[in-house]
Amino acid sequence: FEKNSLEQLLINYSNEKLQAFFLGNVFRAEKEIHASEGVTFPTVDYANNESCVELIDKSPNGILRLLDTSCKTRAGTDKAFFEGVNAAHATHEFVRPVKVARKLPSEAFVVMHFAGAVCYEMCTGS
Repeated sequence: FEKNSLEQLLINYSNEKLQAFFLGNVFRAEKEIHASEGVTFPTVDYANNESCVELIDKSPNGILRLLDTSCKTRAGTDKAFFEGVNAAHATHEFVRPVKVARKLPSEAFVVMHFAGAVCYEMCTGS
Protein backbone atom coordinates (compact mmCIF):
# COMPACT_ATOMS: atom_id res chain seq x y z
CA PHE A 1 0.00 0.00 0.00
CA GLU A 2 1.14 3.51 -0.73
CA LYS A 3 -0.11 4.68 2.68
CA ASN A 4 -0.90 2.62 5.74
CA SER A 5 -4.06 4.21 7.11
CA LEU A 6 -7.04 3.00 9.12
CA GLU A 7 -7.98 0.41 6.50
CA GLN A 8 -4.53 -1.19 6.68
CA LEU A 9 -4.59 -1.08 10.49
CA LEU A 10 -7.87 -3.03 10.45
CA ILE A 11 -6.51 -5.58 7.97
CA ASN A 12 -3.38 -6.05 10.08
CA TYR A 13 -5.49 -6.29 13.25
CA SER A 14 -7.56 -9.06 11.64
CA ASN A 15 -4.38 -10.89 10.67
CA GLU A 16 -3.03 -10.55 14.23
CA LYS A 17 -6.28 -11.99 15.64
CA LEU A 18 -6.16 -14.90 13.19
CA GLN A 19 -2.50 -15.57 14.00
CA ALA A 20 -3.21 -15.57 17.77
CA PHE A 21 -6.19 -17.89 17.28
CA PHE A 22 -4.24 -20.26 15.06
CA LEU A 23 -1.22 -20.47 17.35
CA GLY A 24 -3.31 -20.97 20.47
CA ASN A 25 -5.47 -23.68 18.94
CA VAL A 26 -2.75 -25.56 17.10
CA PHE A 27 -0.44 -25.86 20.08
CA ARG A 28 -3.28 -26.63 22.50
CA ALA A 29 -4.65 -29.33 20.16
CA GLU A 30 -1.24 -30.89 19.66
CA LYS A 31 -0.64 -30.94 23.41
CA GLU A 32 -4.02 -32.68 23.95
CA ILE A 33 -3.27 -35.26 21.24
CA HIS A 34 0.11 -36.02 22.77
CA ALA A 35 -1.42 -36.31 26.26
CA SER A 36 -4.17 -38.67 25.04
CA GLU A 37 -1.51 -40.90 23.47
CA GLY A 38 0.71 -40.76 26.55
CA VAL A 39 3.48 -38.95 24.70
CA THR A 40 5.34 -36.12 26.38
CA PHE A 41 4.72 -32.86 24.58
CA PRO A 42 7.93 -30.86 24.18
CA THR A 43 8.04 -27.22 25.20
CA VAL A 44 7.54 -25.17 22.07
CA ASP A 45 8.57 -21.54 21.96
CA TYR A 46 6.56 -19.43 19.55
CA ALA A 47 6.00 -15.74 19.02
CA ASN A 48 2.97 -14.84 21.12
CA ASN A 49 1.29 -11.81 19.57
CA GLU A 50 -1.51 -11.46 22.13
CA SER A 51 0.09 -8.26 23.41
CA CYS A 52 -0.08 -6.78 19.90
CA VAL A 53 -3.78 -7.66 19.66
CA GLU A 54 -4.40 -6.00 23.04
CA LEU A 55 -2.44 -2.92 21.93
CA ILE A 56 -5.00 -2.46 19.20
CA ASP A 57 -8.27 -3.45 20.90
CA LYS A 58 -7.98 -3.52 24.69
CA SER A 59 -9.85 -1.00 26.84
CA PRO A 60 -9.23 1.69 27.87
CA ASN A 61 -6.13 2.65 25.85
CA GLY A 62 -6.06 0.36 22.84
CA ILE A 63 -5.55 2.14 19.54
CA LEU A 64 -9.14 1.51 18.42
CA ARG A 65 -10.46 2.65 21.83
CA LEU A 66 -8.42 5.85 21.59
CA LEU A 67 -9.76 6.42 18.08
CA ASP A 68 -13.33 5.92 19.28
CA THR A 69 -12.80 8.40 22.11
CA SER A 70 -11.18 10.91 19.76
CA CYS A 71 -14.11 10.67 17.34
CA LYS A 72 -16.57 11.34 20.15
CA THR A 73 -14.70 14.42 21.31
CA ARG A 74 -15.76 17.69 19.77
CA ALA A 75 -12.19 18.96 19.77
CA GLY A 76 -10.73 15.64 18.57
CA THR A 77 -8.18 15.96 15.78
CA ASP A 78 -5.97 13.54 13.88
CA LYS A 79 -2.93 15.10 15.50
CA ALA A 80 -4.37 14.72 19.01
CA PHE A 81 -5.27 11.09 18.30
CA PHE A 82 -1.78 10.26 17.01
CA GLU A 83 -0.15 12.02 19.96
CA GLY A 84 -2.46 10.10 22.30
CA VAL A 85 -1.47 6.77 20.76
CA ASN A 86 2.23 7.60 21.04
CA ALA A 87 1.87 8.87 24.63
CA ALA A 88 -0.25 5.94 25.83
CA HIS A 89 2.02 3.33 24.27
CA ALA A 90 5.48 4.90 24.37
CA THR A 91 6.92 1.92 26.23
CA HIS A 92 4.80 -0.84 24.67
CA GLU A 93 6.81 -3.75 23.25
CA PHE A 94 4.92 -3.61 19.93
CA VAL A 95 5.19 0.15 19.34
CA ARG A 96 8.18 1.95 17.92
CA PRO A 97 8.60 5.70 17.91
CA VAL A 98 8.12 7.54 14.66
CA LYS A 99 11.50 8.81 13.56
CA VAL A 100 12.29 12.31 14.81
CA ALA A 101 13.32 13.28 11.29
CA ARG A 102 10.20 11.95 9.63
CA LYS A 103 10.19 11.07 5.98
CA LEU A 104 6.66 12.43 5.72
CA PRO A 105 4.80 14.79 8.05
CA SER A 106 1.80 12.45 7.89
CA GLU A 107 3.59 9.59 9.71
CA ALA A 108 1.70 8.94 12.93
CA PHE A 109 2.79 5.79 14.79
CA VAL A 110 4.58 2.48 14.19
CA VAL A 111 3.25 -0.94 15.22
CA MET A 112 5.43 -4.05 15.22
CA HIS A 113 3.05 -6.59 13.70
CA PHE A 114 3.69 -10.32 13.38
CA ALA A 115 4.86 -9.74 9.81
CA GLY A 116 7.00 -6.67 10.61
CA ALA A 117 6.95 -2.96 11.41
CA VAL A 118 4.20 -0.85 9.86
CA CYS A 119 4.19 2.94 9.95
CA TYR A 120 0.63 4.25 9.94
CA GLU A 121 -0.06 7.61 8.39
CA MET A 122 -2.70 10.28 8.37
CA CYS A 123 -4.63 10.35 5.12
CA THR A 124 -6.29 13.43 3.78
CA GLY A 125 -9.33 13.29 1.57
CA SER A 126 -10.73 10.10 0.11
